[in-house]
Amino acid sequence: MKDAIDKRNEKEKIARSIIKRWNVIYITKEELEKRRQEEERMKQNQEECEKADEILKRLENEAKEDECKKAEEMQAILAQQEIEGHKNADTYGTTPMDGVTQEKVEAILNDKERMLQQIIQDTEMASAQQEMEENVGEELTEDNTTAEEKDAEEVSEVVEESEEEGASA
Repeated sequence: MKDAIDKRNEKEKIARSIIKRWNVIYITKEELEKRRQEEERMKQNQEECEKADEILKRLENEAKEDECKKAEEMQAILAQQEIEGHKNADTYGTTPMDGVTQEKVEAILNDKERMLQQIIQDTEMASAQQEMEENVGEELTEDNTTAEEKDAEEVSEVVEESEEEGASA
């Protein structure tokens, strides 16, 4: 182990020497070549790993795009089938309903039918009543005109009789 004094002495020795220590390579050419080859292999491996990662990312993106396309195609197919299903008027509304829903629908329809029948009866009665009133009104006007004519005849007869009596008197 080196202490601070040893480190200082070594630095002074290096500083005074002609050949500087950091310029001296203590490795043989063969070892240096091996290191360079290893560094090249490491770089190649790293590049290959990066390329492989890029390929994997591309494949994943393509797989996601394929899945999205398949999902869109399935949705389009389902939508098309639904549209085609609704095109046939014979099959529209033929899906079975559960008991509660069916009962509610029938109750609503029956209520609507009863209300419609009630409205029809009311309008028939109102129109019949109106016809009766018109007939009665016509009969009354006929009776009134005949009664007025009779009254007029009676008045004229009375006037004639009174004139005859006045002339005879």
